Amino acid sequence: MKRYLPLFLVLLVFACSKEEDPTEPEVIIPEVEEVEPDYDNDPIYSQARPNLLSSYWTIFKLSAAQYDIDLSHITDVTFVSDDLPGNTAGIANGSCEDYILIVVDESKFRWLTTGEQIFLMYHELGHDVFNASHAGGGLMAPNVRSIEYTLFQREVQDFFTGVDFVEWTEEECQYIRDLTDNKS
Repeated sequence: MKRYLPLFLVLLVFACSKEEDPTEPEVIIPEVEEVEPDYDNDPIYSQARPNLLSSYWTIFKLSAAQYDIDLSHITDVTFVSDDLPGNTAGIANGSCEDYILIVVDESKFRWLTTGEQIFLMYHELGHDVFNASHAGGGLMAPNVRSIEYTLFQREVQDFFTGVDFVEWTEEECQYIRDLTDNKS
């Protein structure tokens, strides 16, 4: 062992004194710019197209699927463009019925921000698909127009997981049916 100690020390000195090879390229790792998630770069919401109202049904189904809710069995979803009174940009006309009928005032709808458009459509689809009432709040809260992206994500999760989902009562459904029958 003592014989090999001087050899070991000589190798150690050479190894430690080795200069870096100037011909080796220096590896520079670029900084990755972190993108703040929002409606425009979200993989689901970015598929919404204001000129194609059915695209909101597509993204609603994709959102539901993230919470193991399969809506693929629903194939008859209708979007109708019509003039609506006041500031109303959309209305669910299939609540408590066996159909989904969303009426959209496209002239008002197109003036909404992307987040407002998505919120409106999720709200109205929540009424028609799940007979969700306003009592649950969150996504189904009435008269909410603008909502920040991360808060909306939470509201969607709470809706699809049942945290703040309340279904219309039969009495409320009858009232809604009476209203829609009187409009016909």
